[in-house]
Amino acid sequence: MENNGIDFPLHRAAGDGDLGLVKSLVAEGAEVNVKNKGDCTPPDILVFQKTHVATKTIEEKFEICAPCLMWGMMLRQLQLAEERTEKGVKFKNIPFHDIKLSYFVKVINLAGAHIKMGGDIVDFVDFFVDDDWLSYDEAAVKEWIADPPEAIPLLRAFRDELAMQKNFSPTVLEKLMQRFIEVKQIDVNQIIHALRVAVTGKSVGLGMFETLEILGKKRVLRRIDRALL
Repeated sequence: MENNGIDFPLHRAAGDGDLGLVKSLVAEGAEVNVKNKGDCTPPDILVFQKTHVATKTIEEKFEICAPCLMWGMMLRQLQLAEERTEKGVKFKNIPFHDIKLSYFVKVINLAGAHIKMGGDIVDFVDFFVDDDWLSYDEAAVKEWIADPPEAIPLLRAFRDELAMQKNFSPTVLEKLMQRFIEVKQIDVNQIIHALRVAVTGKSVGLGMFETLEILGKKRVLRRIDRALL
């Protein structure tokens, strides 16, 4: 049985792992075999959500999250392909950053408690998507980069500071920003949000300087350059 892509309350309860609500809805007669837009029934979702990663070893977390991340990347491919087709850009293939265990460990350690289930890794697909295909939240770009008149000059100036930086550790990068703010006589919000949007495509996320370290200087500069176009 299908529901034309709509998530019923039972699907949402299953996705939240709320077993009490699931039992209550079933007792009230909720249909357990209806499929959502992901072609999943509530029982399918519950089985998936049981894949809790909090108590797993790093290797086990990788085995659980990697398939979920690949699925998330496939969905991102479809989304970006549609967006570019609408803009008249020919779609070929969307490359992604290699999902290597060493890189994955850095991301999942930074995410910490944000990753409770295997599927939670999809929230951090921006770490893995190829820089040229990073998707930007249009509202965030408008608020932090496009509209403030000082945003682009400041972002370009901080980009130049990053380019000269050999040590890309969080502590060093934080001190670099502190000096930049003092020299420019600005508030931190005038640069850090623009920077986050430029390198992650969104206005909220994990630790800014830790994120810069994981991405690495080459990828950070490439993403900022793309945001400045």
